[in-house]
Amino acid sequence: MRTRRTTAAFAVVGGLCLSAQYARAQQPPDSITRRQQRAIDSLSAAMRAMQSQLDSLARAPSASAAAPAAAQPRTTGAYMNVSFVGLTDFGWSTEPNVPALQVGDHDPHVRGFTIPNAELALDGTVDPYFKGFANIVYKIDRLGETNVELEEMYLLSSSLPKNLQLKAGQYFVDFGRQNTQHPHAWAFADEPLVLNRMFGPDGLRSQGARLSWLAPTSWYSEAMVSVMNSAGGTTQSFRSEESTEIHGGRLLDREVRSAKDLMIVPRRHVGTLAALEPAELTELAALTRRAEMALAEAYQPQGLNVGMNLGRPAGAGVLDHLHVHLVPRWTGDTNFMSVVGNVRVLPEELPQTAARLRPIFLRLSAS
Repeated sequence: MRTRRTTAAFAVVGGLCLSAQYARAQQPPDSITRRQQRAIDSLSAAMRAMQSQLDSLARAPSASAAAPAAAQPRTTGAYMNVSFVGLTDFGWSTEPNVPALQVGDHDPHVRGFTIPNAELALDGTVDPYFKGFANIVYKIDRLGETNVELEEMYLLSSSLPKNLQLKAGQYFVDFGRQNTQHPHAWAFADEPLVLNRMFGPDGLRSQGARLSWLAPTSWYSEAMVSVMNSAGGTTQSFRSEESTEIHGGRLLDREVRSAKDLMIVPRRHVGTLAALEPAELTELAALTRRAEMALAEAYQPQGLNVGMNLGRPAGAGVLDHLHVHLVPRWTGDTNFMSVVGNVRVLPEELPQTAARLRPIFLRLSAS
């Protein structure tokens, strides 16, 4: 620091000397010398004052370090991060029905301009053991309507032992690298097609909990186990009505006529018995026989309705979907109310019915 001040002093003195040389022809030599001396004295006083201030600042940290620890303010580590990200897309297609090509929920859905995603992200510490995360998404659909959804909201532990971590709430499942990414982190303007086909327009996310363990290896290796709700539009690979080609069955929205009402459904979608393979037809008949035996043993009905509805005029709820109904009957039962009064009479809860029939089916299947 002193070297820099000396240089500055000489630079100023040099400037004064140049000015003095310019004015030397107009002023006496003794006047010039006195002015130069006064300038040097003034610069020396300024440098001494600056050195005194620097010395006092250098002594301040040691004085504060000697102060009692109790006088220091306590650091809590609390924080809150807030971010807002918006996406605007522009494109053109020869296909006017853009959603037929771009099936992702945050993909461009119209020709021209679109705002598929605007995301408000919040995260922060809840306490010394958990952090909280939330993602609120705003989007404009193809008709120009604004929609809001709670995309993610979960807690993440930060201090579990044994390299364990707990995650609970609604979140994207850690299935591969792409599913957990939000639209602003995509490499392209639309979601990968394989995710749309496997996990649906919103990706695979639901409510549940995840326990993970980070292996103590030189490379990254983490084992995870998630338990989540399996129904809904964001779990398309499991029990969603929009994913029949994945899980191999179709959800049938049909009201139950009786608490003992059973349904036998082939995995392959066919509309008639003639379309079944011989092995499928044999298995369907064997399972229908087994269901008749299970109902007879569990409820001792006086009669049994076994039937199929093939085609819409015959009452099929889902076209091209063959299934067999078995309904136990008693003299004077209340099943007529389903036709006359559109009323469902359930003498017992459906889980109780399943609990009574399940062991019988297991025993019959093993025999």
